[in-house]
This record gives sequence, structure tokens and C-alpha cells, in this order.
Amino acid sequence: MTVVTTMAAVAVMVFAGVPAAASAAPTSCRTVPVDADPILHSDAARSEFGVDGSGVRVGIISNSFSTLPSPEYSSVDDNIADGLLPGPGNPCGYTTPVQIVVADPPGIQDDEGRSMAQLVHGIAPGAELFWASAGPQLGEMGTAITELQKAGVDVIVDDVILPGEPFFQESTISQQIAAVRAAGITYLSAAGNDTALARTPRPKQDVTPIGGWRTEQYRPVACDLDAKDPDQKSVLDAITSDALRQDAVSFDCLDFDPGEAVDVVSNITTLPAVVAVSDKEARLPIVFQWAEPFGGPEGTGTAKARFEMFVTFAGQGTQVIETLIPDSPLRSSSPTVDITNLLDPTDLTADELDMDITIVRYLDGTPESDLAPALGYIVPTDGLQWAVSAEYWRSEGPDEVGRSIVGHNGAPAAITVAATGATTDERLEMFSSIGPVRYFLGPEDDATGTAERLAEPRKIVKPTILSVDGSQQTVYPQGPETAPGVWRFYGTSSATPVAGGVVALALQLDPDLTPDEVETLLTETASPVASPYVSIADDDSVGAGIIDARALLTRVAEGLPPLPAGAPPVRMLPVTGAASVGTAWGAGVLGIGLLAVGAAVVVGRRQRV
Repeated sequence: MTVVTTMAAVAVMVFAGVPAAASAAPTSCRTVPVDADPILHSDAARSEFGVDGSGVRVGIISNSFSTLPSPEYSSVDDNIADGLLPGPGNPCGYTTPVQIVVADPPGIQDDEGRSMAQLVHGIAPGAELFWASAGPQLGEMGTAITELQKAGVDVIVDDVILPGEPFFQESTISQQIAAVRAAGITYLSAAGNDTALARTPRPKQDVTPIGGWRTEQYRPVACDLDAKDPDQKSVLDAITSDALRQDAVSFDCLDFDPGEAVDVVSNITTLPAVVAVSDKEARLPIVFQWAEPFGGPEGTGTAKARFEMFVTFAGQGTQVIETLIPDSPLRSSSPTVDITNLLDPTDLTADELDMDITIVRYLDGTPESDLAPALGYIVPTDGLQWAVSAEYWRSEGPDEVGRSIVGHNGAPAAITVAATGATTDERLEMFSSIGPVRYFLGPEDDATGTAERLAEPRKIVKPTILSVDGSQQTVYPQGPETAPGVWRFYGTSSATPVAGGVVALALQLDPDLTPDEVETLLTETASPVASPYVSIADDDSVGAGIIDARALLTRVAEGLPPLPAGAPPVRMLPVTGAASVGTAWGAGVLGIGLLAVGAAVVVGRRQRV
């Protein structure tokens, strides 16, 4: 493990045993406090155990690092001079600059990755940082992981969303995460910001996540739509037209009711004006999948079933969520429902609209198409709260409502990080995605596009842990501004690098910790938190609880051999960062960051891809 030398005339050592506590650094060497410190007790961990992350390499994967124009936005050199990033001239003495492993792609001007680097540096200022852009395409995420592994990192954090990943089997990126974990790299991934709460529940309902839905098995019934109802007639006409286009000999509809009743229409009340205020194109992204194999040459997979989702807004006609892409029926990216014409974009009142969903299966007369797999959808709005209420509002029988952790963000080998609004009275951010993840197929196979159906569905408990978001930083200008050029950064994109910094502290204390041991100790020492939702278990919403860095390092130290008799205590670098916490603004509206690759995702007051 590379040893990093920072402050002049101060030796940095990797040690076995608990060193003497580090002396406190002047708070003036940073212009922005480390907001997570008093909540996660990371300041106490650094001080009591004399660690700052030195000797540990942390890799960061996101969109871009240094593309924002200067002087309108802060530069890397500005961040170094402010003590917020390492590099020559850092006033705290951390002079090893961030290493660029995979350069920024053209066209992205966001630099959320640099915000993440500031947060890692705040918790573990001595850690050496490595940057790799995820790029705009699915395959570039894999390249980023590979190059960081080649660079010799010990920890990887990512905040990347890949809508082209499978819901119902382990993706190729998830398998790559498993491989680097087996090689000794601890991997942390953001859970996502896609929980949408029922803001005004219907009678006898609770405030609970309703922004996603899935069932273990397609329940076919006749498409009993009312031809006298204009909205349902438009769906029926669209189904009939598409059946002819697909040469289907018959079709049927999904029964949304998990009980004895039959219901081919699922009703959700939405707030389109909330979306319109944040995105002038007013698009609501929906990702719809079913449990057939992904992979194969160019991602064609071996899917035989054919499904479509029809979305109707009351009195506004029907829109189709196309998944009938001929060469890749499952990897449909992120279709969007265009609601531009459904509202006045100058009207900031949260007008309600009824949205009806119907899911149709087309049959071609062969046994191969007569499949009834698990299927479901998520609505990845990246924190925007668009939902009012839903007809099917809680999990029941084989159906799960509100689940939105998918793809590599829920990889079995990843530590999946949810966000806690611990700087307010909230204990879980309303947007933080929830689990569990369920696999119905074996791993995705890029070579063959085949996968065995599992004898029993595999449940992966997610998220793993809670970490703090809402930290102040000087790059990402989407959150509330706390001072000129300083903004709060909300979302699991903010919580994940903070967690990665804590892991770096633990690995400095004991460099021999395996990723399995890191995850076990991290979860066993977390502060338990109750789920805020009556119908959702703790494991599926808050994981093991909030990270406690001091408790974590205490457990790590208990497993270390004592220092040899008479050995001098090891002096570590001064600990930096003031323990100052501001008041968090309303989360889930602005300043939530999570990178989406290959799909349009609504963020702040604009879209990024």
C-alpha cells in the first residue's frame, strides 16, 4: 500500500496497533466545515485513533470532475486553495492531487464527481483520491471500475444510475463489482433517489412509498376495458393496433389486484406541475422490465415475451411505454411520458392529474411467448416528489410497492448507501430509494444472452447502511446556497462518498481488513434507526442504521495486535475540519444529485443525460 506524504517534516505511517491521538488542526485551514463529522462521529474517530485516511486509495466514479467553466464556477485549484481538495498549495498540508484515471467525456458540465471528492476529503483528508468518469454509455461504467482497480484503489464509491441494467438478475456491472470485491476492494454504491411518497394518501392509507411496483408473476386476464370510457377506449384502440403491428394472434392484460378481484387498470394521482417547474419539457421517466434474460450480442438477450405499458392521463389520451424494441426488447433504456401539454407551464400550482396504467401481453401462438414472468416498473425522477396517492399503495401477496433499488446499485457485493436527513428531524430522506432487490434469473451473460431461471427468487437485503447527505460543498450549484459559492448537496450521491471516507479511516487503522469484514463491522456498529413507513421493514428502508465511525474504529482497534512494549506512539497528520452543522433545507426538491447514464433524468431545473 502506497504511503502518502503530505505535511512537511511530518512522517505518515501505516501502523499496526492503536496510535496516540492526533493533535487538532486549526479550523481555518478549511473554508467549509465537514457537516457529517458530528453526526457520524468521524471527527471523534480521527482524533481518538489518529487517522486521516493516509495510505488508503479511494476511487470515485460519477459524471465529470473538471468541466464547469471558470470563473463562473469554482475550479479545482480554487478547491485546493480552500482546503477542500488535496493538491499542491492545500493549506491543511494534503498536497497529493486527485489522480485522473478516466478523463471527463465531452459535453458534460456538472462536476458532481468533484463534489463527491470534496466530501471524501472532508472525512478522510489523508486518503489519496482517484477519479474515473462513468461516461455517457453503459459500457464505460465497466471501464471506470477496471481502470480504478488497475490504479490500485482500496475503496470505490459511485453514484451512477444505469437504466439499461436488469431489475431481475445480476447485471454485468454487478458481477464486476463482485470481482473487485473478491480482489480486496470495498465497493460502495448510491442507493438512488427514486422513492416517491404518497403526499395525500387516500382514506385508510398511510404516507408510504408508491413510486415503483413489481409482482412475482404476471397474472393474465381479459383486457376488460370500458369502450364507453374515452380514456379506456383509447387504450383498447392502441392495444388492438399494436397487436396487428406485432402479428399477435391474441393478447391479455395484467390483473393488478393481488386478491380475488380483477383490475386491469392501476390508478395513480400525480402532481405534474411539480415536474413542470423543474423541467420545461415535463417528462416523467418510467422504466418497465420483466424477468427474462438480458445480455447476448449487443444486448439482444433471449426474451420471448412481449409486453407494453399504456399510460393514460384523464381526458388526455394514451401514451405507450414502448418495450417492443426489435433487437433488444428488455433493454429499453428509460421511456418517458410526455405531459407537456397537460398543464400550463407558467402555473406553479401543484395541479393533480389521474394517471392510469395498463400492462398488456401479446401472444404469437407459440409456447415461447406464453410466459408469465415477474415484471415491474420504477419512476426514476431523482428526488422529485411527483406522487399524490395510488390505488395499490402497499405490498400485498406477491406484489411489492415502492421498491426502487435496481441494477448494480443493489449489487450483492456492493455496500448500498441510503441517505439520512440527520441534520433535520428526518431520519431517512423522503427520496432515498428502498429495497429489497429480488433476482429470478441467474447472472446476466453478455456472451450468450441466456440465464437459468432460479428455483426460488433470491432476495438481496438493501440498502446496507445510512449515511449523511446535505453536506456543504463548493462545486455543485443545485442545492440551497449557504454562503456565496457554497451549496448543500443532497441525495445518496452525497451520502455515499461520506461513507467511503469513513471506510478509508477504518482501512488506515487496519489495512488488512477484507471487504467482507468492512461491511460486517460497518453494519454491526451502526446506530439502529426505525423505518419511517409502517408497511416497510427496517431492512428494506434504512438498512443497518446510521454509520457510527467512532464505534466502527473501536471495533477495528479491538482486532489489532497491541503495539510492542516500549514502542513509541505513532504520530499521524493533524485532523482537519470544523464540527459545524447548519440547518438542512427541505430535501427532495433541489440539489439532489445522482448520475444517470443513457437516460434522461429530471434534476433540479434542467435535464441531464
